Amino acid sequence: MKKIFTIAILLAIIKIIYILFGHIDLSPEEAQYWVWSKFLDVYYYSKPPMIAYFNYISTSIFGDTELGVRINAVLIASFLFIFMYFFTKKIFKDEKIAVFSAFSLIPLVSYNLMSILFLTDTVLMLFYVISLYFFYKVLFLNEKKHLILWGIFSGLALLSKQVFIIIYPVFLLLIYLYKKDLLKNTVFYFSFGISILIGLIPLIIWNINNEFATLKHLFYLSGGNNYFDIKKSLKHLGDYVLSQIAINSIFLFPFFVFAIVKGFKDIKDKNIAFLLSFPAFVFLFFILISLKHRVYENWPAFAYFTLYILVAFYVYKYRKFKQYVILSFISIVSIVFLFYTPLLDKVGLGKFLPPEKDPTKKLVGWKGLAKKVEEIRKNYPDAFLFSDDYFISSELIFYLKSHPFVYCINTGRRKNQFDYWENINSEKNFGKTGIYITGVNIQKFVRDGFSKVVLKAEYNVEYRGKNIKHFNIYVLSNFSGIKEVKTNRY
Repeated sequence: MKKIFTIAILLAIIKIIYILFGHIDLSPEEAQYWVWSKFLDVYYYSKPPMIAYFNYISTSIFGDTELGVRINAVLIASFLFIFMYFFTKKIFKDEKIAVFSAFSLIPLVSYNLMSILFLTDTVLMLFYVISLYFFYKVLFLNEKKHLILWGIFSGLALLSKQVFIIIYPVFLLLIYLYKKDLLKNTVFYFSFGISILIGLIPLIIWNINNEFATLKHLFYLSGGNNYFDIKKSLKHLGDYVLSQIAINSIFLFPFFVFAIVKGFKDIKDKNIAFLLSFPAFVFLFFILISLKHRVYENWPAFAYFTLYILVAFYVYKYRKFKQYVILSFISIVSIVFLFYTPLLDKVGLGKFLPPEKDPTKKLVGWKGLAKKVEEIRKNYPDAFLFSDDYFISSELIFYLKSHPFVYCINTGRRKNQFDYWENINSEKNFGKTGIYITGVNIQKFVRDGFSKVVLKAEYNVEYRGKNIKHFNIYVLSNFSGIKEVKTNRY
């Protein structure tokens, strides 16, 4: 057990060093969730509020810095590493399997991503696994005293990300199969009610006051407004399956297949059924969604926690250590390259992941853009700032000195959280100078909202020897109002 805590601390130190001295900025989503923490609410347009609360607490301690945001990811990942050990030991009553299970997280892409980038999936994973732990104790160890704790933590999981709601059918199925007497227990229904109320009451309150925007957004994401197209469906399905292989580990994929096959053969074992049911149900659920809409690689990722335990168990049981260790080492090396892709160019492998397709390109250039905007702002200290992209608005609010608000106007895009905050056409802005930061040329209706263009500047982001982003910065005088595009896209 001491070894587990030592490794968890060591991994945390390595990640903190990377955060402090690495080359990546906050991702646009991280920046957006940080902005949310400056406007605390019971819910937000696209997500529940838990991540904003975490950011509020952490930045109150560590400041509005990258570490202040990402320390949440580091601490949660360390907790999950330790928790994996305890949960596995609780299930299999074997110290060696428990240690191996914890160490098996290290070569996984998903675990390393969530231990650096602080996104809603990280918070969801935290409360999801805790709720599973208490559910397991109620289900198989007859510790009904933990029903309330299961209800609270499953509710907090739902308050972290809406996708958790698809886990409830699995809970009910396992209760029906292994603990039917719970269905006659009033404490169970009370706990279940607590869970639902924690997750849904804030959603209802916010949406009643905001045109039910979250529900419309979720309907859009689920493909509810899409017609069935066989070609698109097959493409989405293929992309989904490949993304799930990649988000875990291409190199360790054979062990996942091995564990799943063995798991279904041993499905009569209640522990195996428990570990397999959650990831299997979630994976199949998103297969259905992929037939109508693109499924992002991170959506099902939270449910794989018990699958990781299952993989570790079967690798250990069938003594496949040599192959697993070799492929784990290769996977870890690939993760190092993923977190610092310029290394690919230095070893002559850049052609396998050119800058244009490099996923980390979204995480660079934001500090430089903010610096460029700061230089321009010096000459226009009373100017307000705005963009047409919430990525740009969020990143600038974070990286600009004093963190000024940056409006995000609607030029025809689907709605986002900025549409539910202060509008650019506020009386206090009329007659003032505006600074517009965009990735395109200025639109006519934006230009018409001012007397003239005082200045146009450009900023290019160069990464790995290539220009990967281009921004235009316009200084516009005498604001008279912008007629934003009205859209019903959510």
